[in-house]
Amino acid sequence: MPLILRNWFLLVAQIFSSCHPLLHFTFSGCASLEELPSFIGNATDLKVLDLEGCSSLLELPSSVGNITTLEYLYLNGCASLVELPSSIGNITIVKELHLNQCSSLVELPSSIGKLHELSRLYLKGFSTLKTLPININMKSLDELDLTDCSLLKSFPEISTNIRVLMLNGTSIEKIPSSIRSWSRLDRLHMSNCQNLWEFPHAFAASLSCS
Repeated sequence: MPLILRNWFLLVAQIFSSCHPLLHFTFSGCASLEELPSFIGNATDLKVLDLEGCSSLLELPSSVGNITTLEYLYLNGCASLVELPSSIGNITIVKELHLNQCSSLVELPSSIGKLHELSRLYLKGFSTLKTLPININMKSLDELDLTDCSLLKSFPEISTNIRVLMLNGTSIEKIPSSIRSWSRLDRLHMSNCQNLWEFPHAFAASLSCS
């Protein structure tokens, strides 16, 4: 680790150990950052963690699951990130998870099914994603963006409460008939889905496909 980053982390550790709660922490644009120190899990009052554009970041420490107050996690552009720790499922009140352009991630841990307050999940440009966890129902999920997840063939059935679903540029082949029971769905985007061959005949009149 470069000396300047090591010194920075020492300063951050002192901030975490102070009596003042840290609510918002950003490392955005730190292109040389390869890892986060485990003491990030000591920031137990944190609401926002922004690591957007940390293109060399390889992984998150499992201690991130200790930040049970976290509501917003930004990882857009973390192109070297190879996996998310299963402990992310402990952050049960997180509202938004941003993973756009995380092009080295292959899958999401099944523990995301525990994120019962998650309302927005952004996976645009997640070009290595082939499938999403099954047998989960994220009850609060309102918006799911899978645009340009070009290897994704299976329809995402991770929530029946989605209102906005963006599947542009995916390799999805079939839309299940069960989608007709998704009473909140009013925006379905499926432009450039060239492998799509089966589409349910009946949809609610208010459904807008683009």
